[in-house]
Amino acid sequence: MRSEFACDILSGNLSAFWPLPLLRREAECGGTEGSKSVRVLTSGTRLSAVLAEAIPQLLAEKTRAHHFLRTIPVGVVTVHAMLRAELLPVLNFEASHQGLKPVSDRMWADWIEEGLIDGPTAKGRKRGANPLWEYASGTVDRALTILKLKADGVTRFSALRLQLWLRGHELPSPRIKEDLHEEFERLLKKHFSRRMWSYDANDPNPDSPEKIERHKHKLQAVDPTLDAAGLRPSDDGLLALGSKLFWGPDRKTDSFEVLTSELSQKLGIPSDIIEMLFADLNPYISCVAGLFGNPDEIEKSGLSELSDLNHEDLINGRTFYQASLGLFEVGGKALALSKSVDASALRLAFEKTVRSLKTQEWSVLCFALGAIVSRRNRRNTDNGPT
Repeated sequence: MRSEFACDILSGNLSAFWPLPLLRREAECGGTEGSKSVRVLTSGTRLSAVLAEAIPQLLAEKTRAHHFLRTIPVGVVTVHAMLRAELLPVLNFEASHQGLKPVSDRMWADWIEEGLIDGPTAKGRKRGANPLWEYASGTVDRALTILKLKADGVTRFSALRLQLWLRGHELPSPRIKEDLHEEFERLLKKHFSRRMWSYDANDPNPDSPEKIERHKHKLQAVDPTLDAAGLRPSDDGLLALGSKLFWGPDRKTDSFEVLTSELSQKLGIPSDIIEMLFADLNPYISCVAGLFGNPDEIEKSGLSELSDLNHEDLINGRTFYQASLGLFEVGGKALALSKSVDASALRLAFEKTVRSLKTQEWSVLCFALGAIVSRRNRRNTDNGPT
């Protein structure tokens, strides 16, 4: 399978498998803060000096990042239960501010029916008086989050439930499992169903050097932010990872070794330091095989694995998403401590990564990857490697 979306992933524009994942093009991100002052790096020498300064800070911040993923702020928290007559004016003020339609009684009922909002509970009054139907204290916060998501273009109920879940709101696991499968399948059909990814490292008849060059020619240009940060991946590395993503595992390459080797060459930093810095990502990088594969063409595709998730896998997938978001936010702040232009290039790339991870499609991709890796690790632990 092949498309612009796939090329974006593999060339680093939106790559979940490079240290600056899910980078979006400038036009999609809406802003290029500081881009005029960023010089394109032609070698890893100066960048190595920057990272030599920044890496100890990143390692020191690692614990804080893991703590952050469990303490991501969700928004305003009310301290008392509220009636619907009190809730709707607050929500409609925010809806007006966001340019959205008012929250009508019908819309509110739909939110409850679809599980976005918990229904009210009865509070008894004096004898003979009808009970008050009150909503829990966190309802305002949750409803405001829904409005913010809708303003950002998230409209499907399945997508809204997933975004609430990723932000720490609890919903029934069976429903989240169904929603993740639905949204991931939608993503695959939208971006990968029309064209095949042409290079397959598993092909028993290896491609000629001339054909491999044609494969490389089809790769989309690397995102300028990666180029500016001196992290442009090699075409050989992109083809190897692309083959794993779409056609499953092969014995020729190890995804994590490809990553660390590429970074070592680009940054001029020993591989063992790179491996230490990204050790937590090793299981996720190594288990990407078949993530975008067609269930009709390969075994253990990402989509088929999503059907076998349990509650633990969903929790682990959410943790992976939140950890990724937290680590890149912390990394951007650590890089901001340096005033050099080279560090500014990396900081801008980290900030773009954070913005991209908060979008609907890439949060689903990151969530699905974490959940699938959890599922595969659980299966290997129970049955041994297959």
